[in-house]
Amino acid sequence: MDAGIKLTLDLSGLLQGPGAGAPLSDLVHFQHKLDGMTNLLVLVVIAGAGVLVLWAGRSNWRSTVDMVQALLAGVGTRVTVGLVSQRA
Repeated sequence: MDAGIKLTLDLSGLLQGPGAGAPLSDLVHFQHKLDGMTNLLVLVVIAGAGVLVLWAGRSNWRSTVDMVQALLAGVGTRVTVGLVSQRA
């Protein structure tokens, strides 16, 4: 049942980064790219956890208070993760 379609995911550029002797601009670009991807991953995890926490008690959260609590919890978690990652 092989249709000849092969999907590959090449992360070697992301995992290895610029080669030895790369210019500073390449290193800075790589760092910004990695930071952006890390922030996106953390945002997705925090959003997923926030939704699960909100839905744990009841499945009909729609009030403004619920939304503000979710926003504050997400921001607090993001700030905490950011502080921990800077110290690591």
